[in-house]
Amino acid sequence: MRINSNRSEAIITSTPASPVAKPAAHKMADATSTLGIAKQALQAGPEIDMAKVQAIRDALLRGEINFDADKVAGLMQKYHGGLA
Repeated sequence: MRINSNRSEAIITSTPASPVAKPAAHKMADATSTLGIAKQALQAGPEIDMAKVQAIRDALLRGEINFDADKVAGLMQKYHGGLA
């Protein structure tokens, strides 16, 4: 294939078979409303206690808490409908 700057492009004069539907305003309003509800629920939820998270991490590192990754993975699969 050669690129030729003298070549003129064909002009398409036909119209599309079906017009493209524009998104309805109510769909955007629904999305905005849903986002607002989710945002409120997130703000109403409990905050993360980072000191407690760090204490658990430290206990894991010291071996004071047993962690079985295979068991957790199996429980996740069972919960989400996988085979466990």
